[in-house]
Amino acid sequence: MNKEKEKKPIYKKWWAWLIVLVIIAAVKSGGGGGSSPTARVALKDMAPNTSLSPKGELYEMFKMNSDNTDLQRDEKEDEIDGKVVQWTLPVYEVKKITDTRFKIQTNAGGGDDRGYVGTFCTISTDDADVISKIKALKTGDKVTVKGEIDGFSFRNINLNPCLLILE
Repeated sequence: MNKEKEKKPIYKKWWAWLIVLVIIAAVKSGGGGGSSPTARVALKDMAPNTSLSPKGELYEMFKMNSDNTDLQRDEKEDEIDGKVVQWTLPVYEVKKITDTRFKIQTNAGGGDDRGYVGTFCTISTDDADVISKIKALKTGDKVTVKGEIDGFSFRNINLNPCLLILE
């Protein structure tokens, strides 16, 4: 007798659901740990790299429909990862992760603010003035941020840790 084992569809396997739950938990967690107070103090004292601009080459490389390839973007990421920048950028969205941790997404070049590379700035702070300023931000407001380049997501530069510079 030839007994063939009938294969279950993938959605009926327990391990497939476990993978789905792990992915959902990772997405909901906001992407990992925040910056420590020591890291924020060190960042505040670091001089920004003034040769890196959120306009020009970075914008052209990371904008949608760019002429650059993923390989070229990966090489640029390797080149600038870990550098500290201070940029004034237009706000696109603000997300509260915890009571003291926020993610500010900046506009990636649409509308009147054409030509800026988009960023995700992860800010951890217990300073009430900074928290108040973050909560008051609206789409289109300009913010000055100082942060360490920590990779890329969806053609946006991640700045983590990141500080909001109050002027």
